[in-house]
Amino acid sequence: MLYNRLRDHGQKGLAIEALSAVDIALWDLKGRHLGLPVHRLLGGPLRSRVQAYATGFYRKRSGDPLQYLIEEARERVAQGFGAIKLKLGFDFDEDVRLCHEVRRAVGDGVMIMVDANHAYDATAAIRLGRRIEALDIVWFEEPVPPEDHAGYREVKQALSIPCKKIADMANAFGVRVNPHVWGTGVALAASLQLIATLPHNPPGLYPLEPLLEFDQSEHPIRMAVLQQPIVQRVGWVEIPDAPGLGVEINRTALAEFAV
Repeated sequence: MLYNRLRDHGQKGLAIEALSAVDIALWDLKGRHLGLPVHRLLGGPLRSRVQAYATGFYRKRSGDPLQYLIEEARERVAQGFGAIKLKLGFDFDEDVRLCHEVRRAVGDGVMIMVDANHAYDATAAIRLGRRIEALDIVWFEEPVPPEDHAGYREVKQALSIPCKKIADMANAFGVRVNPHVWGTGVALAASLQLIATLPHNPPGLYPLEPLLEFDQSEHPIRMAVLQQPIVQRVGWVEIPDAPGLGVEINRTALAEFAV
């Protein structure tokens, strides 16, 4: 009903983000009422834990990005992460150098994804992709603006690197699905409940498990609002099995962040 009433104000953006918060809260409420985790309400879990990849790698106001981002990559691997996602889109040549230097720093056993936050057009994205293809990049996220559907098709057809674009029917068409999550521990918990129910993809004899995006950048609110923080151990995160989203809110901490 809310979506229908908001249709004239746009089917994406702030209205949908606000509606998402209501939707997540209702799923949590229903799960608590029935004494079941949300993943049971969505059809039952296919897994009890998920491999996490470390997001971060933001540019700082000072210092050499190649130096401190490579240091961050080594730090994430030392923490147990077997996959990391680099932020690109700041400078073409710097992006290429960063990808190559990080691959050399972490070795071949660590998965590397890249996210350009729609910084390029199709021509530049293809050119960049071809310069880093040999590094075994797991996916190229947001290479072009989200409205540029033709650009996404052009990039996908030109590169062997998978482009990440979540769609409801992706699995049915053999397209890999990995939910994107950035924000508080509540959003992380909701993502874990969804991941528990996602089929392996693409369908096949040796399918791939979905991955959890686990932001490692500085974020004072992320885990502070939870009674028990969500943690990774050796690169894996357990999926909460308690009713609802499986987490409890720290109301005292929440009040401290109110404005």
